[in-house]
Amino acid sequence: MAAQNIARSALQAVLNVGRGSSGRLILEAHDEQAVRKALDVLNGLESDMKAAFEAKYQRDWNDPAGDEMKAIWADAWAAAKLSA
Repeated sequence: MAAQNIARSALQAVLNVGRGSSGRLILEAHDEQAVRKALDVLNGLESDMKAAFEAKYQRDWNDPAGDEMKAIWADAWAAAKLSA
């Protein structure tokens, strides 16, 4: 999960820089589209993970009482996706 957060932040930074004013990088349309698709993929993976957690444990992902369980779930989910 941490890797996904880092990737999301990096991709968002590229978009922010690409839209900047004078002296900043300007992204070509196809580059911006690629960055947006990558962000969509990350958001989809996170959405799938949260839905699976909620179905398995019958708990809302945003319930603060389950923070420890969410961390374990996110780590296990990331490990399973890497090995798939």
